[in-house]
Amino acid sequence: MYLLFVIVSVLLIMLARNIIRKWINPCTVYIVIWWIALSLHDLNLIYYNDMKKITYLYIIAYECFICFGIMIGNKYKFVLGRKNIYYQVSNENDFDYTQLDKLIYATAIFAACAIIPNIMMILVKYGFSGIISNMADIYAARESGEMDYVNYFAPMIYVSLVLMSIRIKKGGMKFCFIFVIVLAILNALSFGGRNNVMYTVLAILLPFLVNNDNRNKKMKVVKTNKFNRKRKRVVGVVIILCVVILYKINMQRALATVIPNNISPLMKSLVTKNYSIYKTVQYISEPISYLDVYLDNSYFKFGVNTFYFWYKQMNKIGFNFPILTTLPFYNVPMQCNVGTYITELRIDFSWFGLFIAFFFGLILGISYRRFRVDDTDILAALLMTIFYIALILSFFMWHIRSTTIWLFVLYSIFVSLVWNRFCRHKHRLEQQL
Repeated sequence: MYLLFVIVSVLLIMLARNIIRKWINPCTVYIVIWWIALSLHDLNLIYYNDMKKITYLYIIAYECFICFGIMIGNKYKFVLGRKNIYYQVSNENDFDYTQLDKLIYATAIFAACAIIPNIMMILVKYGFSGIISNMADIYAARESGEMDYVNYFAPMIYVSLVLMSIRIKKGGMKFCFIFVIVLAILNALSFGGRNNVMYTVLAILLPFLVNNDNRNKKMKVVKTNKFNRKRKRVVGVVIILCVVILYKINMQRALATVIPNNISPLMKSLVTKNYSIYKTVQYISEPISYLDVYLDNSYFKFGVNTFYFWYKQMNKIGFNFPILTTLPFYNVPMQCNVGTYITELRIDFSWFGLFIAFFFGLILGISYRRFRVDDTDILAALLMTIFYIALILSFFMWHIRSTTIWLFVLYSIFVSLVWNRFCRHKHRLEQQL
């Protein structure tokens, strides 16, 4: 069955290459990430239970549906009436760097209203030097509700990071952007988990790395090699810093983990050299084993994962929607409560989850195409980044269930409306002159 997964994956990569015209595209990224996760699972570095054929078939089916969604979304323009779904009034001549800078600072200040109180609360309890060494405790305190975090404002920082990435790509780094980067790092540290670090890295990387098809050929501004090297160097330093933080968090979380006996001799030798290796392999491969166990104990609760954020808000005003804060723990054989995006879509929508995966891929494909055609399309950039993040981390969980991601979506829509309103106003003023 593993061989069947590889064959289907190769065929999908070749098909995506012909349709999207790029080797590095969302389909390829998804397939490579899942190939790594599945390979680590099947290598038996950790002695999971033998995976059933039905689990492989689910993985292959979801792979096909999500990749076909991406390819169809990228291939066709999807017009609604006489306008594209992602109608953008701005163009290269309209693009106002000053206004974009103001938008970056405004969103960062909005996020700081939550990030600074949260990090101050942690500093009071653990001290500056104790933040990294107490990552496991910070994570546990947040999960249990022991710490009274300022909620809902902090995810705006990811909007700032995407806008900043576009700005750096188009016009270069500015000193003031360090404020945005520092806030994003403090936000990641205040939550004590890997997800926020990954969100930070990907929110900077994705808009920067996705190349524009047409506009770069038309730009009148000549970007020198020196400028390009400086731009890439700045982004590289940020990424390395975030990776170091991720490694430190992973190491501290690993120290709080008891290494079980059911690991291979090779894993035992690797653990003696670096304690966090076990936790890293477990983090990537364990959710697939959870999916395998879940399919033996499957259950259905409509939308409890996908609409978790909305159910929670509705319950605050008197409704009684079912809530599933986390998946139940299963022995895989160690205790685990994450099961890839497939498990959560299967719980939420049963067989219809395949079509939700297709629709997810469709939105990603459309926004990916729109951003490649027009890198001034703020909404396309933000939606592409959000859905790309969920795609990259799909081996772990269905990140659309996350409160952070839903707020990221809502803030993205609001900020893009503000940007488009400014562009329309500017366009009308230019026509009057």
